[in-house]
Amino acid sequence: MSVTHELGDTRRHDVTLRPVATSPFREYFDPGTPPTRTGQPATITVKNRSRPPAPVVHTVVPLFHWTRSTTNGVYKATRQTTGIRVVLDRPWNVSGVGERLGVVTYRFSTDATTPGGIKLRELVTRWGTDPLEETQPQQTEHLLANRFGGQSELAGAVSLPEGPPSTAGAPVPKVDVVAYPVQFDPARGRWFADVLFSELGLPETAWPFLRLAVIRFQPQSVTGCHFSPVAIAPFVQVPPTRTIEAQREDPVGVRVKVTGNPVRNTTFRVRQERRIPESSVRTLDLGVDATAGWRVDKVSGGGLATLVLKPIGDITPPVLEQLLDGRVVVEEIQTGLALRRNAAAERVVFTETFDRVAVGMQGVPNG
Repeated sequence: MSVTHELGDTRRHDVTLRPVATSPFREYFDPGTPPTRTGQPATITVKNRSRPPAPVVHTVVPLFHWTRSTTNGVYKATRQTTGIRVVLDRPWNVSGVGERLGVVTYRFSTDATTPGGIKLRELVTRWGTDPLEETQPQQTEHLLANRFGGQSELAGAVSLPEGPPSTAGAPVPKVDVVAYPVQFDPARGRWFADVLFSELGLPETAWPFLRLAVIRFQPQSVTGCHFSPVAIAPFVQVPPTRTIEAQREDPVGVRVKVTGNPVRNTTFRVRQERRIPESSVRTLDLGVDATAGWRVDKVSGGGLATLVLKPIGDITPPVLEQLLDGRVVVEEIQTGLALRRNAAAERVVFTETFDRVAVGMQGVPNG
């Protein structure tokens, strides 16, 4: 028996078929015989049969992974950039279910010797150093697929239709595609994919720029229809890793040590301020600000900076209780070039806050 099922489009479909049989001679069957008989279901994948359009990138932002702990009165927090979130304009799954976002990378660490290498650079993921961070020009290596992790699928040795053509006796330049699953964010009404770095990560440098080259990738496709044209995402800077360790200094002071990759033109600040309460708390604020009557000393202690926040004079017991209800804020400020006239030529590149109770005060119980 032959059955034709018209789907009406060229997208990938996963079709589950289940045979159900009946008979026009049921009156001749024994009493109690079921009128129908159902067979085992079978799922058939109908492959995508047309090349999808290029994705439209809405936004690219860094992904942070935080680890926080408090041990014996020492608070420790680490911020690490683990990847890039690529936010996409709708629609998605235009080639059918299971459509991935592919990141296009070089296959080799050096340029291909075939003609058209410049065009290949325009179709792959690239990175570069921040000129404001360079003390001398640096030769950057190509980003390969091993710099990316968490992929759902790796397609190697791919020839893109837009890539440079082959010449007599030379192979066609090929690329790698690292594929990531795409999810829907109902709050924003947009699709997104988290492009994660591998343990190897990006080359060690301060504030590198990353420019992703992305495509739609449908694994279940006929030949020539797996990949869309390449879309070039905006540049995004990758923040460096930062770790802070905070502990009590003398009776009521706080010592903060910051470690990580060094960058130029940065300063660190530490202060105590009111802690914004939970929505269920009816009071306007908790704690008091540590502004007048306090100072911040820079002391030796290794790392990028070691700061001590301490009072100039004595603090009365009632104020101690209020300080313990507050929080401590640590900031890294980078000075650069103003984007417009009369604008501040600085930006906050790292912020961490922790409750004052995490490091405590002498003579005041920790909550």
